[in-house]
This record gives sequence, C-alpha cells and structure tokens, in this order.
Amino acid sequence: MAYQTDRVPILFKTSEPRRGRLAPLLAVGVLAVFALAIYVPSTVFRTTTANVTSLRASLPILTRNPIIGIHSHRDEEHGDDFIVASYLKWVESAGGRGVRIPYNATKEELDVLLKSVNGVLFPGGSGDPNAAAEYIYSQAIEFNNNGDHFPVWGTCLGFEWLVELQAGNHSILDHVDADNVSSTLQFHHNFQGESRLFGFSHHFDVLATKPITANFHFNGILKSHFDATDKLTSFYNVLATSDDQQGQTYVAAFEAKDYPIYAVQFHPEKNPYEIGDDKTGGTMNLVDHSQEAIVISQTFGHFFIGEARRNGHAFADPAAERDALLLNPTLSSRSYPYFESTLTFPADLIRLVASVNGILFPGGDPEPSPTAAFLYSRVLDLNRNGTYFSLWGACLGFEWLVQLHTGDLRILDNVDDAQKLSLTLNLVHPGQSRLFSFSPSFNVLKECTCLSSNAKQHNHARV
Repeated sequence: MAYQTDRVPILFKTSEPRRGRLAPLLAVGVLAVFALAIYVPSTVFRTTTANVTSLRASLPILTRNPIIGIHSHRDEEHGDDFIVASYLKWVESAGGRGVRIPYNATKEELDVLLKSVNGVLFPGGSGDPNAAAEYIYSQAIEFNNNGDHFPVWGTCLGFEWLVELQAGNHSILDHVDADNVSSTLQFHHNFQGESRLFGFSHHFDVLATKPITANFHFNGILKSHFDATDKLTSFYNVLATSDDQQGQTYVAAFEAKDYPIYAVQFHPEKNPYEIGDDKTGGTMNLVDHSQEAIVISQTFGHFFIGEARRNGHAFADPAAERDALLLNPTLSSRSYPYFESTLTFPADLIRLVASVNGILFPGGDPEPSPTAAFLYSRVLDLNRNGTYFSLWGACLGFEWLVQLHTGDLRILDNVDDAQKLSLTLNLVHPGQSRLFSFSPSFNVLKECTCLSSNAKQHNHARV
C-alpha cells in the first residue's frame, strides 16, 4: 500500500531574530504560532527548494518503517563480526530498523536478505570491500535499473568502498590528514537546487560555516584525483569537499547522478552517540556534540530512511523479520572509548555452520549456552531462507530444543523415574512424522522394552 509522500522534519531554527525587531514582530509571531499549530499536522516535513528531482519526486511511500541492512565488519583480534552500535542508533533515530549483513555472507544469503531490507548501510571501519560488499553494490544497481528504488549509504570507510567499487580500483584512495578533526564543508553544484541530499533541509546550510562534521580517516580521495577519474565523474556528483590539516582538498560527500546512492567521508552518527573520552585529550575530544550538530546528524538519517521508504522489500514472514532485527543484540564495551559500544556476532560459528551439513546437540547436563542459542537461531534462519539444514537433539539436546524454542529455561518438568530405563514409545501420529515414517523398523519401538537405543537416563523432560 502506498502512503502519502513524506517530507523533511521541521526542527529548531538555526538563527534568532535581532532584539531590535523582536517587539514589532510579536503580534505577527503569535498569529504565526497559531497558524503553525494548525498547519504542522498535515506538513510535518519541509524542503528548502521547490526543485525536487525526478529521481524521487513521483515515488510513493511503500514501507512506513523501513529495515536497513548494516554491513558488519570482521574483528581479527576477537575472532568475530561486529557493528558499531552508534550506526544502529542513527538508523533508529530516524524511524528505521536494523538487521546485520554478515561480513562473509554468501550470494545465496545476500539474495534473500537484499529482497528483505529496504536499503544498505556501509559503515566506517577498515579494509577493502570484500566479495559480499561487491555483490551488494552490483545488486543495488540492478534493483534500481529495474525500477526498484533501493538506496545505499556509505559513511567514512563506506564512502571509500563506494569510490573503490565504482572505480574498479582498490588502490585509488589518497592519503589525507583528517583524523579526529571537525571540519566545514565547501558545497558544490549549487547544492540546494541540484543535490537531493543537501537540498533536503536548510539545516545543512550551517555546515559551510561551522566545523561540525566529525572526521576520523587517513584515506580519502582528493578532489583533483576524483575529477580526473572518468568512472567516478560519469557516475557521481561531488556535493562537498573539505580541507585536511595539510591543506589538501578532498571529497567529503557525493551522490550518484541517477541512483539513490549517497556517501559522506565524515561520521554523522558520532555527533549524538560517541561521547567517549579517554581523558588524555584523544579519542572523541573534537566531536561536536551541540544541539545543532545532533539535529544535522538526525537530518542525514531522516533523508536516508526517507529514501528507504520508497521500496516494498519485506521479509517473507513476521517470524523471519523478528529473528533478523537487531532488537536484543550482544553488546560489548571492549572498544571503549573509541566506540562506546559494539554489537558482536560469533563469526567463527557462522563459518562452522557453513562448512557442515547438520548439527547434533548431544546429551549432558548444563542449560543451553549462548553458543547453542546462536546455532539454533542460525539453523532457523538457514531453513527460512531456503537452505535445508538439519538439527538433532538427544536427551539434553532434546531439552535444549524445548528451552530454546520457548525461550523459557524453567519449562522442563522433573521425571525422576526415567533413570536407567528402557521403555516403549507411544507414537503420536506416526504416519505424519518425517522421522518415524522413514522406516518400518521403527515399529518395533512400540513393543520392545529392552532396546538400548531407547534407553532412558534423564531427570527432566517435558510432560
């Protein structure tokens, strides 16, 4: 179902009237406030220009609360994948929701995932774009070529990845001196009239005069280098540049000419969410945390989420969506103060599951571990996404599956009379069971009480 077109949020004004003019304007102001109270409900959003580009103007709202796929990064030191929490917060602050794109996701996994999310965020980090990132970029181009408005946003390293992917050159980046520095932007291309991104809100205007953008990068692409690269100039418009601490002018923001692909070399998510300070004068000490900077951060988020609302991608069913959403992630402060918190994911287990054909939960004694919970969730995800993957539970493994599926570790009952016994089975609907209809040999379990294969040695079960 299509919704009415959304608009830019009305946020606080960035300038105040001069005192000498305040009294004459009082009566007009009262009337204006009264009129605004009537007007705002129907126009919660605004733009600074009537020149709305054709790429976006006629597209309806197809998804009210879009889901963004956030590409995770690999942490070699800890042997897992992670997402910096501030990126998820930034997405959620604008009304979006987040799911993880595994760092080493296969094409088969990505095919399902990209049809389920409404946009992709390439966050900051380190390293060159991997095979998953390359495939995501190519699929985003294909979606849009087929009339499916699918946005991609790159921040810092994500900006650099979009440069490398479009140029087809992982060595194209230049060295810049822009680590832990807040900078101004020099706008290009009559940004308010021509840029979809910077024409979105008047709040971006102040970026030309105040050093608000948070920069934490040693790589980038110089404006002169960008202009000399045909694969970049034919595809992207440079929206803004900044000068590094050595006076070099590098590209700070761009957008694709004909695709909803946007990138900034700075970090909008740090202004509201990365407050960490190691008290030694390093880390986040130069990030602007003013109200003005935070509103600008949110406005960037509103723009991106607004773009993501314009496609109808969705998960196959509510259960698959719920399992994928980053609603209750594992958080770590191990990277503090550089990152206040990170979402961590056991990448080694992902690779393990990808290399085996099934999983066995054997008998034993303890309650389900986080590893067991992750494996159970992973098996469900694989099967929902079309990969047939089996899981077997024996004794304690049986109990784990009951506990994991219900989410209740206390659900088991005491069955003290099932220790060291061999019992018959009362088969329930055996003809409908994939397991017990597999072979007529199972019929003997209804009669024989002495088979070691039916031995009982447990104190708990589900009655």
